[in-house]
Amino acid sequence: MKKPLAALMASLLLSACVATPPTDPQVSPVEAGTLGLDGMPSAPASPPWWTAFHDPQVDRLAPQVIAHNPSLSAAMARLRAAQSQLSVNQAEDLPQVTLDGQEQRVLFSKDYIIPPPYGGSYRWYGQVLGNLSWNLDFWGKQAALIDKARGTAQAAALDVEAARLALSGAFAQAYIDLLLNYQNGDIADATVSEREGIVKITQGRVDAGLENASAL
Repeated sequence: MKKPLAALMASLLLSACVATPPTDPQVSPVEAGTLGLDGMPSAPASPPWWTAFHDPQVDRLAPQVIAHNPSLSAAMARLRAAQSQLSVNQAEDLPQVTLDGQEQRVLFSKDYIIPPPYGGSYRWYGQVLGNLSWNLDFWGKQAALIDKARGTAQAAALDVEAARLALSGAFAQAYIDLLLNYQNGDIADATVSEREGIVKITQGRVDAGLENASAL
């Protein structure tokens, strides 16, 4: 019984001496250079970027595709709504002036303080009222609403640019693919013509006895 007990005590002592590995997550920050974000930002493409292709068909189609795209139209609608809300919030932070006017034809009593010829006759009677109000934003609520509306408008503007950029990229890629397909078609036609010429020459050599049928 002593040997098993001694072995157990030794194993317990060894396990007590072993240090546990650290449980802290090994996280290292990602450098901007590893993502290709350390360079200078590229200049945005100007709106008539399609003129670089020197293709009249592209010059005609690209503006129509970009202008009438549903995704871009929806983004533009959100931008206009955000800008309108921003204008409303900014207007509410300014003094408000209103004018109310009315005019009516009334009969002035001849037994009242109004003397003749006005008393006892019908006359036009009008009045104009002016109101001035200003909501003093002591607690910054209106300023916060303006900042929120401005942020929403800026986000909507970025959505518009993103939609326009994605649409422009898709159109340019489609045009490049079309050009490549045309070039591949021309290469295939040239290859067929070349092979036909080789077959014709080989047929002539076979007929002349200079080649056997296996070459043909």
